Amino acid sequence: MRGGSFDRYGWVVVLCAFTLMFTGFGAAYSFAAFFSAFQAEFGAPRAHVALVFSLCALLWFSIGVPGGMLADRFGPRGVCLAGASCLAAGLALAAHAQSVEVLYVTYSVGVGVGIGLSYVPSVGAVQRWFVRNRAFASGIAVSGIGAGNLAFPPLAAWWIDLYGWRGAYLALAGLSVALAIPAALAVDNGKSQRSAAQSAAPTAGVSLGAALRAPRFWTLYAIGFLVCVGFFVPMVHLVPYAHDAGYSEAQGVALVSLLGLGSLLGRFVIGAVADRLGHLRALVALAAGLGAMFLLWWIADSYQELEMARLLTYRLACKIDRGATDFRRDAAMAKVQATEMVQRVVDRAMQVHGGMGMTKALPLEYMSRVVRVYRVVEGPSEVHRWTLARALLKNGLPSDC
Repeated sequence: MRGGSFDRYGWVVVLCAFTLMFTGFGAAYSFAAFFSAFQAEFGAPRAHVALVFSLCALLWFSIGVPGGMLADRFGPRGVCLAGASCLAAGLALAAHAQSVEVLYVTYSVGVGVGIGLSYVPSVGAVQRWFVRNRAFASGIAVSGIGAGNLAFPPLAAWWIDLYGWRGAYLALAGLSVALAIPAALAVDNGKSQRSAAQSAAPTAGVSLGAALRAPRFWTLYAIGFLVCVGFFVPMVHLVPYAHDAGYSEAQGVALVSLLGLGSLLGRFVIGAVADRLGHLRALVALAAGLGAMFLLWWIADSYQELEMARLLTYRLACKIDRGATDFRRDAAMAKVQATEMVQRVVDRAMQVHGGMGMTKALPLEYMSRVVRVYRVVEGPSEVHRWTLARALLKNGLPSDC
């Protein structure tokens, strides 16, 4: 086979990896659309239902290492095929579950093992075919995660409306058979099938043992672990949380899909940026961007809380100016909100400055001590809450609510 054919087949492998991740992660992230159905069917608390997805995520992350080792030894095709088969079987068996505990064994194990056996081997297969633009090719492949996250939750919600949650899982199992298994069969299975450029210029690397002894490896591991905790833990609760906040279930599912849209765009763009900017610089820039977003959210939260305290204080002052004789309820609300608000704002500022915020080089250390005193002056917050509750129980809601 000619070198040009090798190069072209590399993009076929990229498409196969994209399809495997599109199907696997799409089926996994569609779990949010099934959350309410599981609660209604089994009468299970949220924690037990959320554990189904948590165990699934734990398995696919844990099996990535042995999955990669199996792919190195036997080739990625067989490992990816086993993963696609586990994915389809787990979804089909989950459709017949009669309890949440059965979902732990069917969905959590089947989908978790299926993704774990297909994710790392398929990404590894992509990287064998590219020397130049390797990050870009890998970015296209793993963008299947975002595409699946974008497409599958609304698709699953639609199927649930049409066929019920059991029929929706059978439909997802059929889609997995139709997409994932052919993709796994087409993944390159030969270690010798590499592009001519890669054979001429092999990439330098280190052994697994040397990597495990390197501090940089564990730093990258810690970064990935913390980012995943911050992403996966809240995501499964988005739909029920949106419902609690007064939004429809469809709007909650749309939130999950929007995460997929952001992931899809990011993976396409960031791969090309990393090739030009450098992988380490790109990682640092992304981490700085995440930190900046949290900082912006803190600023927005602090401003809202300041305005709430300001309005409660203006309301109290207005009643006093009008000659009101009983303004204890308003005084209690203003005191509790203002003193607790200022402590939260100062705490956020100290978190931004880190350990330096606790030193006397900045005024934050003094402010932190002073705001704690404010909570005790004129009675602790608990006393004012009692005053407010007693007034409400005695007189009911005020006419100006």
